[in-house]
Amino acid sequence: MYPTPMQTPSPAAPRNGFGTTALILGICAAATGWIPLIGIVAWPLSILGLIFGVLGIVRASKGQATNKGQAVTGTVLAVLGLVFCIIYVAAIANGAMSYSQQVNKPNGNQPIMPGEPPASQATEPTPQAPAIVRYEVTAKSALNVTFGESASTSQDTNPTLPWAREVPAAGGVAFYSLVAQNGNSNEPISCRITVGGEVLAENQSTGPYAVVNCFGNSGF
Repeated sequence: MYPTPMQTPSPAAPRNGFGTTALILGICAAATGWIPLIGIVAWPLSILGLIFGVLGIVRASKGQATNKGQAVTGTVLAVLGLVFCIIYVAAIANGAMSYSQQVNKPNGNQPIMPGEPPASQATEPTPQAPAIVRYEVTAKSALNVTFGESASTSQDTNPTLPWAREVPAAGGVAFYSLVAQNGNSNEPISCRITVGGEVLAENQSTGPYAVVNCFGNSGF
């Protein structure tokens, strides 16, 4: 009786599915990752290709698969597709930020009319100097002179003649007055108020101790 020969077990079939899947996903990710809008689908393709590629490399290292080259190629292509996606997203973000800064820039969205200087070069209006109020009294002699605007008045006693004072005009409409009293003289005494060079009021009186008045409203 002869012994039954031992049967050698057949080797397990290689499990190459991960490597093949990684190669297909990597090719698709690298081919679409740089295309605007369409490149959005490269994100999941790149991630899945990277996962399947690593699993395929592990299987090949353990001898469970024979397509290590496909797994490595698929992994590299998946990483390349992921890099394309990151660059594309960074470019979009940079463009959006530049547009936002341009829109929010002062006077950045205001058109410049022909012949009009830019806002940065526009000259500011020069403030106008206030008009000058001039009070004048002419006489041979005078006991006193009272002058001023509204309730704010001043008085000079025994003024030197001819007498004159200049002060800046008050803003808006104002009431100006000038009162002078003649001395013991028969010569006339006269008064005048000018605002901005224009005569606002003038008057004259004659006789000893005569009083002369000048007053009026001005809109300077």
